[in-house]
Amino acid sequence: MGYVSKYHLPAIKAVGGNLVAFHDISDVMGHVDSYFINAKYYQQFIHFDCFVDRYLHSGGKIDYAVILLPNHLHNPACRWALNRGMDVIVEKPVVLYEKNIDEL
Repeated sequence: MGYVSKYHLPAIKAVGGNLVAFHDISDVMGHVDSYFINAKYYQQFIHFDCFVDRYLHSGGKIDYAVILLPNHLHNPACRWALNRGMDVIVEKPVVLYEKNIDEL
C-alpha cells in the first residue's frame, strides 16, 4: 500500500467508508487493521481478484477502488476496477501515456 496509505486509510475512515478487501505483496495487515479490522487481506492478486468477483456476484457493492501503486501500474489497475463497475481514486499521474486515458 506504500507510504500514501497513511493518508488514504484515515480519510476513508473519516468519511464513513469501509475497506472490504485489499491486495498488497507485503504483509501490511497490522497497519490496515488498525483502521479496518474486518478487511480481507490478499497477498496474491489472483486470490484478491477471485474474492472481489465472488463478492460482487453475490450482491456485494464496492463503491470505489483506491489504487496505491507505482505509476506504471495505474493503467492496468484502473482498468481492472472500472471493468467491475467501481469508481477509482488514484494518485497522479493516472496513466503514463495520454492515449491510455481515453482507453479507460
